[in-house]
Parts: sequence; structure tokens; C-alpha cells
Amino acid sequence: MLVQAEHEFHAPRSRVLESLVREDYGPYLAAHHPFFREVQMLSLSQDGNTIVRCVRYRARPPFSHLGPISIPDSWFVWTERSQLDLGKEVLTFENVPEHESIRPKVVNRGTMSFRSNGPDKCVRRSAFEIDLRVAKSMRQLVELGVDLIAKQVKKSLDAEAYVLASWLANRPSRLQGAPASARL
Repeated sequence: MLVQAEHEFHAPRSRVLESLVREDYGPYLAAHHPFFREVQMLSLSQDGNTIVRCVRYRARPPFSHLGPISIPDSWFVWTERSQLDLGKEVLTFENVPEHESIRPKVVNRGTMSFRSNGPDKCVRRSAFEIDLRVAKSMRQLVELGVDLIAKQVKKSLDAEAYVLASWLANRPSRLQGAPASARL
């Protein structure tokens, strides 16, 4: 299932992209987002026009059962592995569950693109592919699960956009006054 969302921020594209590399954004997101319990930057590196991130998320489970199946809290912990292409203004990512038993069964990957919409606005387009790989005999139950997950992803993206807008309004840019070559 494909989940798409578009959000406009009242900040330049460089400020929105800056949030992706600021270590103080993860704790702010966790403190203000209803779904995330913890957001931790594990690694961040840059090679030319590409920024590579590894971010760990621990969520507050939105549900504890899927039909007869009990869903433990540990299923809602994952690591985002992403690459931000600064030239194309696109972030590609894969969210990999930490729980070993569900890791091969969950597909959660996608893109976020960023474009300027005037000097002080940025539009972010998100596209998530979500699926669960299970036996055909469980496919009907899985469709329900994928639908629940897709609704949660959309709700979470909307809440994250609200938190990001607040962060952008209340945190000074670390790029202000930096030479053009240092700006994202």
C-alpha cells in the first residue's frame, strides 16, 4: 500500500532540510509527537552531495492486537536508514524493524522530496510503501493490518509536520551567517 502526504512549511527549504541533520530535532520530536517515545540519531555522515543517516525510533504502540494476534511493544521499534541527495532534494529511506522475528516480514520504505515554494516556504512530499510479507492464508488479516499501519503513518506524518513547523519557528538556524557553500 502506498501512503502519500504533502506538507507546506513556512521556512526556506534549507531550514527544513537542516532539521534532518540536527541532533536536537530527534529529542524535540519525541517530546512533542504523540506517537514517538524516543528518536535518536545513531549516525550521520556526508559524502559530497549525499547525507547518510541512521535514526532509531521507539513508538508508542497505537494498537496491541490485530485480530487474535497480540502485538508486543517491541514491534514498534525500528531504525531508519536513509540517504539525502542534496542535488535532487530527495530523501530515500527504509525503516527496518529491530525485532528479528518481524524484520523480514515488514516493508516500510519510501521517499521525501523537498521543493521551495517561494523564498520562505518549502513543500515536502512523502511517499511510503507499506506491506507485510506473510503466508497467503493470513493475507486477509494482513490487509487489515496494513490498512491500520497506513492510517497510523498518515496520522503520524501530519503530527510530525505540526511538530516540525513548531521546531522551525522556535529554533534558530545553525546555518544563518554561514557561507553559501556550507548551507544545505
